[in-house]
Amino acid sequence: MGKTTLEAFQCDRCGHAWLPRLKIDGLPTICPKCKSAYWNKPRRIDLAKQEVKPRVSAKKQRKRYEH
Repeated sequence: MGKTTLEAFQCDRCGHAWLPRLKIDGLPTICPKCKSAYWNKPRRIDLAKQEVKPRVSAKKQRKRYEH
């Protein structure tokens, strides 16, 4: 029995995964579920949330533990 690999795509915006109906050389133009043309690029706000971690000052940390 032979093995076949299929190329699937997943939208970074809505999370939808799909198999293309036709054999294409390039990437799909839009996500079939949310219709976003930027399906392969994460949202800027999501990138900013990953980079910035909230800082808690030493005073606030001490107050939390002193209760």
